[in-house]
Amino acid sequence: SLNSCLCDGGDFNKYECITDPSPLSPNELVKLCLLARPHTHEFINGSVDVLVAQNSYNKLIVENDVAEGTGTNITFKNGTLMAIETLLDDAVFESSLNYVEFNSYAGLKTASFSSDVTSYLRLPLYTEPSNMPSAFPSLSYRPTFNGP
Repeated sequence: SLNSCLCDGGDFNKYECITDPSPLSPNELVKLCLLARPHTHEFINGSVDVLVAQNSYNKLIVENDVAEGTGTNITFKNGTLMAIETLLDDAVFESSLNYVEFNSYAGLKTASFSSDVTSYLRLPLYTEPSNMPSAFPSLSYRPTFNGP
């Protein structure tokens, strides 16, 4: 299978998935890891594609290489792991959706077979709080006055 996750820095080429990611913010570098699972599976050379999906699709990785003009970098790659970094386009945050999806596709192989696999990762987006009150204030206690 193919697992995808938001991942941490990758010190000494050791990457760990972030299990409960914070919402993504504009101009934040997004680190995404793709892992071939179980560890006996490997990526087929040239088979990995990654797209950002929201109102439209934007290719980040095409056939194991960076799509031009996306600001995406491959920071690590071996037979079972690919780590990429990208900045999300402003249009992602201007959408009415409060999430972004990364769709990943890869061919995996073992000594005896190969298969095409897919992974979908939905991550929350930071949305600025509105200046408008969420509800009109209401009085739960109304004072009564006794006239003179």
